[in-house]
Amino acid sequence: LDEVLITHNASPLLLKSLRFELFPKDSALGVRFSNDDVRRECMKLFEYRCRVETCAGKGIAFRSLRDLENHLWYVHWKQFCHTCLHGRPAFICEQAVYLSRDLDRHCRDGDEAPAGGNHTAPPVPPHPLCEFCNLRLFDEDELMRHMNEKHHICHICGQMGRQNEFYSNFQCLAAHYSDAHFVCAHPNCAHGGYRLTAFATDEERTLHMLTQHPENTRLSDREKKDLARPLLQFSQRSYAEERQHNAGAASASGNAGGSRTADVATGTGDVRFAWPPGI
Repeated sequence: LDEVLITHNASPLLLKSLRFELFPKDSALGVRFSNDDVRRECMKLFEYRCRVETCAGKGIAFRSLRDLENHLWYVHWKQFCHTCLHGRPAFICEQAVYLSRDLDRHCRDGDEAPAGGNHTAPPVPPHPLCEFCNLRLFDEDELMRHMNEKHHICHICGQMGRQNEFYSNFQCLAAHYSDAHFVCAHPNCAHGGYRLTAFATDEERTLHMLTQHPENTRLSDREKKDLARPLLQFSQRSYAEERQHNAGAASASGNAGGSRTADVATGTGDVRFAWPPGI
């Protein structure tokens, strides 16, 4: 929108005749107000006010969110859901507050309608947990975004059909590679001290060693070519053969390398939290 005018009279005929530049503009919000009364009412949406019934009519505004939270806790024994504060697009006055015993239920199950009587607001979804960070995210999309930004996928297991299986950090991913796949141990393939160049088969790793680290193979040039020829033929199998091979490998592997996994269902598939053996 080029211009936004907040007014108590939204008649289409009136708006057509208005000259927006005549109304003062709030530079912080980027909107115009039709008069000072409208502006004052809008500014109340940004105030830190207690909306609990016994306080709602007192008209007291706190100086900061921390002051409001202290009041809610020490006076009413209630608290905000911080996941909602950061993830739900709503004003402070629209955010629900919870008793301690209700907060766990809210995070686990969500709310059909936010507590506080505002039945026009949309439901609040359950807040899925990142088991690596012990952090709840607002919804499934936020969890998936967090996993892709902060954690790591095994691309080999992904190609074998194990989608959305994440490892906490490079140490865990490297341990998984070493336990379940075929790792290149050459120093040039180390990343940050971890061996993160891995292959699904020993043949693929051998081909990698011949092509990328030939100085480490004690073979003549003819022997290298003779060894590489069938490996190149192996690596050029058809897409259909590759899919069939990967499907069979995924079926046979179960939890690849004995990694422990825990699943969280999301709209884009299950997020699988994986821990390699020994970590």
